[in-house]
Amino acid sequence: MARPPTRDGSNPGASLAPAASGGRREASVPPAYFSRPGENHHYGGRTTRTAGNTAVLAGKIADRTACDVHRILAADPYPEDYEETVQRNVREQDANARPAIAGRPAVPRRV
Repeated sequence: MARPPTRDGSNPGASLAPAASGGRREASVPPAYFSRPGENHHYGGRTTRTAGNTAVLAGKIADRTACDVHRILAADPYPEDYEETVQRNVREQDANARPAIAGRPAVPRRV
């Protein structure tokens, strides 16, 4: 599994390989997260980030718990522009949509 970038976006894809001492505890189910890089809300304004806000948090969790994490990617990537992303998100929520996940076969939803 790959480690999310740090707060400043450095080390994208850095490995979370076990330490040489072998002291790393493997979780039975790695935490999964979705995060969108690009223009993001940041302290009341906007900033362009190489790592989304949730990726930064996932990296901190991985560092503190010594576990691997799994990044979920949308099959149809979200726009780089923050406002366009918000508009898409509102449409998806209004339609109760569940966007497809990249690399995962479509599974019919049960109602």
